[in-house]
Amino acid sequence: MGEYLVTEALTPPSGKYPSFTRSTGRRDCFPLPEDAGSQSDRPFEIEPDKGGVAGYALARLAEATGERKYLDQALRNARVLAANQQQGDAFHSPWPFRADFRTGEARGPVSGNTAYILRLYDALIARGFGEFLSSRALLWRWIKDYQLPSAQSDGALFAQFFEDHDTPTNRTAWAPLNLARYLLEKKECLHREWRADCDALVDFVRRTFTHRELGVTVCHEQDEDKQAWGGVVSTYGAVLAMYADAVGSAALAHEARSALNFALYAIDGQGRPRDLFMKAEPGGWQEDAHTDVIHNVVDALRVNPTWGIDEVVEEPAAVFRSSGRSGYTDAIRDDARHVEARKRPGRVEVRFADTECSVQTPEGIVHAKPGDAILAVRRGSAGACRALTSRQNMSHSSRRRRAIRDVTGVCPTGSWHFACASASRSY
Repeated sequence: MGEYLVTEALTPPSGKYPSFTRSTGRRDCFPLPEDAGSQSDRPFEIEPDKGGVAGYALARLAEATGERKYLDQALRNARVLAANQQQGDAFHSPWPFRADFRTGEARGPVSGNTAYILRLYDALIARGFGEFLSSRALLWRWIKDYQLPSAQSDGALFAQFFEDHDTPTNRTAWAPLNLARYLLEKKECLHREWRADCDALVDFVRRTFTHRELGVTVCHEQDEDKQAWGGVVSTYGAVLAMYADAVGSAALAHEARSALNFALYAIDGQGRPRDLFMKAEPGGWQEDAHTDVIHNVVDALRVNPTWGIDEVVEEPAAVFRSSGRSGYTDAIRDDARHVEARKRPGRVEVRFADTECSVQTPEGIVHAKPGDAILAVRRGSAGACRALTSRQNMSHSSRRRRAIRDVTGVCPTGSWHFACASASRSY
């Protein structure tokens, strides 16, 4: 990957952003042509913040391998960024989100990802390149004076990061989470108010970008995309784990671990990653499927090494059998905590999937494999409840007994759930 970045993915050696790492390109083009911009980038556009991401990665690669060519490209990216850096204000970041590499023409006044240009400057200053001290100080001043306070209000200065979107006001969770990660790594070495700033960043993400899926608090990546992609869910889990460790919160640590577990469930039974838990097919966006997920899990394990220990406890599965009596069981009826619910007559329809298919439920799409049972509970005009059994190899004969296990469902008219484990019935 490093070799590709330094030999195949650069702008021409002229213009406002010369020999600078491209943000997007075209497959099967080596090297990338001048007009290789893709996704929402225009043909001759680059994203300055991605030059910071690539530059920092190349600086780390140079440190690990001793290869000078990687350091040289990191230096080129940093020098181009410093040459184009502006002071910034309450409405503009020091670089635009996109720029024409030939003329510098800007598109998108705010680029929310500042942490990795800061990391690039830090890495080069640590290697003795003092030329970046003033650029780093200018960037940090803008972050401290404008971007961090933005997290306590509408978060407008965390807009734009993803290459396939170009709405100027599209805020993302990625930028504040990675700035929080940077602050959590530096803490007092950076500034005394790291805790208050991390509080503001984490609170902004939790109130703006989190939602519940299958009982787990997950994070979506931006205003314009509410799906729990693997990259941002694992980023949320990792940064929240680091934050919980720093502030001593067991509740947030539990939430972080649950988010990471959710992300890992996107790996199928053959070890193939998916970019989105609800998708049936493997693969997809690379960083959502594996590259972001891997380093985020490692970051979480650094602060919580016991999370890597298998703590599975084998317990016998509960078996539920009908008493043959109508109404509540004695144990439920006599318990002071029981809640009585009004029952309405309905009809349960069961069919078995012959081929792989998807069922739309109020909580999302559930994927069925051949042999899975699909239940629809119909209660007059109230709608339907749909659920799938766990994947089993069942006979499709309508007269055979079929085991229905781990069935869950959601009624579209409320939050009513049902469950059935290890129950056997004839249909």
